[in-house]
Amino acid sequence: MSSDRYAIDDVAFIGRTVEEYEHMFDLDLSAWEGQSVLDCPGGACAFVAEANTRDIDAVGVDILYDVPPDELHEKCESDVDTAIAGFEGVEDQFIWEFYDDVADVRAHWTAAYQEFIADYADRFDTDRYVDAQLPDLPFEDDSFSLVLSANLMFLYMEKFDYEFHEQSLLELARVASDEVRVYPSNASTASATRDWTNSARCWPTRGTRRNFGRSRSGSSTGPRNSSESRSESHRPTLSARGR
Repeated sequence: MSSDRYAIDDVAFIGRTVEEYEHMFDLDLSAWEGQSVLDCPGGACAFVAEANTRDIDAVGVDILYDVPPDELHEKCESDVDTAIAGFEGVEDQFIWEFYDDVADVRAHWTAAYQEFIADYADRFDTDRYVDAQLPDLPFEDDSFSLVLSANLMFLYMEKFDYEFHEQSLLELARVASDEVRVYPSNASTASATRDWTNSARCWPTRGTRRNFGRSRSGSSTGPRNSSESRSESHRPTLSARGR
């Protein structure tokens, strides 16, 4: 490709495996057994399918969850091909810590969408996979103990402005009773020069409800101090100086 950095033209419908999620979000699934977890946007990730086999009430949200399974399967395959092609000529911009190489990236992303599609086909048009999009989610306040949001916030700054990011983060906090975990955590770690070794971030919502904004009802919930408003999580999946 002609670019000197990793780039694709549009928001890709790509999945991650549970193993990748565990690294991205410093996630211990056993800690959330018996609780509700939202993955938004869920994309072609295997998390919802796998979490529901581990006594977690997991729900995925994505704008494409109204697409029939066969058609969405085709998009999964196409978008993985497109995203993998983006690595050509820029592989040296990535720090290969979690993945071995580009082929290993493809293997993980393919395994993720295959597990997702199998579950999505079985539960299409149910409340497990909800057709919706940020910043307006069809859930009541505190509907989920944990909310995960990967690979949308801060990755597409040219497409989504500051207001979208602010409203989306507030909306994720509104529907979470305990925590919101976002990956990557800011625009600098999503830039062409980023290093993803510390880019996941966790916002606790328990006790300091909506501690970085306002609830849908409009009541003020601003943070008292910076330590109250957020805390660092740990290591994400892919250390990179690219996408």
